[in-house]
Amino acid sequence: MTIHTDIENIERRLRLARIPLQRLFQEAGINGSTWTRWRAQKTSPRLNTWNDVTRAADELILKKAGEGARA
Repeated sequence: MTIHTDIENIERRLRLARIPLQRLFQEAGINGSTWTRWRAQKTSPRLNTWNDVTRAADELILKKAGEGARA
């Protein structure tokens, strides 16, 4: 998989969970413009930054799913 494919998958998963991208940016500690550059393939994330992003996305989605299960 490529970063671009991963970005599309993360965006799709967040959209399905109704979580705004801005929430991911906040949780992962990145700027929206950074995400845009990654998406446009103008730059690539460092491995530790990318790990932070994927971890934040997974945690946000799991938390949202847990909230839905309790409702």
